[in-house]
Formats: sequence, structure tokens, C-alpha cells
Amino acid sequence: MTIEFSFDDELPQVFVVIFKNGWRWADYHTGNQAFLIYPPNVAIPEGVRVDQIVDWRNTATLPPDGIGAINVKIGRSKTVNSPYDIPRNGGITVYLGNMSFIGAMLRTFGVPLDRQTAREHIVSNIEMARQIIVDARAKSGLVE
Repeated sequence: MTIEFSFDDELPQVFVVIFKNGWRWADYHTGNQAFLIYPPNVAIPEGVRVDQIVDWRNTATLPPDGIGAINVKIGRSKTVNSPYDIPRNGGITVYLGNMSFIGAMLRTFGVPLDRQTAREHIVSNIEMARQIIVDARAKSGLVE
């Protein structure tokens, strides 16, 4: 599978998505459908914060099997009304990888990227991503 996901084994309620070289938009759609019915995701009680780490370190290009913005719109239409969409209940997303590539991906996903967002949400390793989530949870009053 070129897109893998699971919950982090270090922090509770942190969903980790890893995009691998060669991923396609079809994989993105399959992954979206799968995480909406993923038993550990469905088992999280309503109202619990879920954060997300998206790892793009192993890929450097957009997939060639379609137009990004159209595929994102299709994917979002399936997830936005689901109570199992991630992040949720105040959760944040932290991205791993190359700043330029992530900037291009975020634009494709319609996410604005300013300097502060880049500094606070794009890092080079998973330990830094976890720390950002821990800090954000502490700031919001959620202590693990």
C-alpha cells in the first residue's frame, strides 16, 4: 500500500498517515474510505480530540493520475460530514517533509500556508511533530 495509516504508539489519539513514493489519487480515496471505518478510529468516544501527523518525507511529486484539486474535492465530500474525519474536536495536523513540497500539497488541499503555519506545522521528524501536538494540547488545556 502506498498510503499507510495507523494510530501512533507514543501519543493517544494521534493518527499517522504515511505517503510513500508512487502513491496515486486512487490510493488517497481508498485510504479516506478505510479510515472512516477503521475500528480504532470509530472506537474513539464522541468529543475526544484527535490530532494527525501526515508524513510526506518519502514522496516528492504529486500523483499523475488526476487533477489534485478535483480529487481533493471528491475526497473531502466523503469525509467532511463524517463524525470520524481527522483531525477533529480541536485536533491539529502536523506535516513531515520538505517545506516546498508540503507547501504545494497544502495549496492542492486548499490549506493556506503562511510563515507562522509553516513554522508551527511543518517539521522534519516525528518526535518534533509529537512535541507540537503535546504543546498544542497543553495550550488548549488537554493534558495527557
